[in-house]
Amino acid sequence: MIKKITLVLCALVALLIFGVVMLCLWLNQQAPKEIEAAKQRLHEMGAPMTLEEALLLAVPDEKNAAPLYLELVDFSEKTSAVAEADDLLEQQVFGEYYDKDWEYILRFELRDEEWGVLEEAVEMLEQVGYFERIEAITVCSYFRPDWDFEQGPAMLIPEITPAREAGRWCLARAFLRMRANQPVAALADLKGAYVLSDQMAQGQTLINALISCAIRLMANKSLETMSREGYDLSMLDSSVWDFSMMSHWLPALDLERLGMGRVVFETLLYGSDEERMTLLQGESRAMHTIGTLGLIRWFFEYDYATYLNLMADVRGQVGFSPAELKAADAELQEQMLEAKRNYRILTCILMPTTYHVQMRMTQCEARDRLAQTGLALSAYHAEHNSYPHSLSDLVPSYLSELQLDPFSEAPLVYQWLEGGYQLYSVGVNGLDEGGVERVDADIDEGDLIWTGAGSVLKRIDLLQ
Repeated sequence: MIKKITLVLCALVALLIFGVVMLCLWLNQQAPKEIEAAKQRLHEMGAPMTLEEALLLAVPDEKNAAPLYLELVDFSEKTSAVAEADDLLEQQVFGEYYDKDWEYILRFELRDEEWGVLEEAVEMLEQVGYFERIEAITVCSYFRPDWDFEQGPAMLIPEITPAREAGRWCLARAFLRMRANQPVAALADLKGAYVLSDQMAQGQTLINALISCAIRLMANKSLETMSREGYDLSMLDSSVWDFSMMSHWLPALDLERLGMGRVVFETLLYGSDEERMTLLQGESRAMHTIGTLGLIRWFFEYDYATYLNLMADVRGQVGFSPAELKAADAELQEQMLEAKRNYRILTCILMPTTYHVQMRMTQCEARDRLAQTGLALSAYHAEHNSYPHSLSDLVPSYLSELQLDPFSEAPLVYQWLEGGYQLYSVGVNGLDEGGVERVDADIDEGDLIWTGAGSVLKRIDLLQ
């Protein structure tokens, strides 16, 4: 009797194993079809499907800033004065919160002795030729990194860190030059920061886009401060406004998919042992074996299909209003939770937080339009000794056309006041909150206001 039961159990186990093997073989046949369907969906949307299609055209070396950024990286590492200038500010001006305390320079809030320290730091960099290198970079029209996709995903490039630092130092020197009554030289430094932002956006990754936004927002904040302090900005090169941050959104999203997601998935699934080890830099033995486990390869192929479909969903959001983007992001978060429940491991790791990047880029667009309008208001005031009752009075003498708020697709909000005005964008939440900017609030809260000359500020500091 026991023998019969044992035989039956063995038969059931064998049948179960056979069924599992057959199911895995069937899934191995179906999973690639899901990947192809997702790729076909992207193709029908007009998305590039190869790196050759996605990458911007090559440019002559003399017009490409990327090699000069790499030289700046090497120079900064080998030149002690660069680190010493940073240390000087950190120890005698900023203290513990280095990144945030740069805001005090951008808002012109340093004490006299602190301006002296900043001047000493800038002089240290001038003496070793740091700014000459930045000027050589800003002369270049293009930024084309030398992507090496054979070595892994295009996620971080070494040019990012020096670009942000260079932007900060350009703006610091611009303020010092303004204080020294050297407006032409100061505006050249200010323009340099805008050029650095433009170049970073050409890097075609979402991280590049965020760095570009960070530099550009610092430049716009500096511009507002200079305007508020009464400096003449009429000689600022108007070409800085030819830049459109959102024009870089799709190229960055596509390269994120092709240069990072595709490289990771296809190398782990279909690459050779050598390619997988190169990608993982010899680490994560479990991930290294994905491509060799034929019976469960379907599991990661479905993971890949999920990733591609989510990236297609995000690509389909082009043209959405901010409210529609927020709703789409909520839906995307639900899909990510579903992916997590289904153990779509790589999708959960590789899927970017696209909503945050889109809103940062749109904020840059709004700040640019506020700056153009704010400078036009200053020019109008210089000629008429008053501010216009309507922004339409600026067209065409001071603006070629009314600037629209990218968050509402309506003209920027303008209110004439006795002796001044309010100028603002309704911001990410799309709500007109009366020109109140909530300092240190979440990205969705408060209006985006122009704080230049003549503006009336209504700010709520959430830290107080």
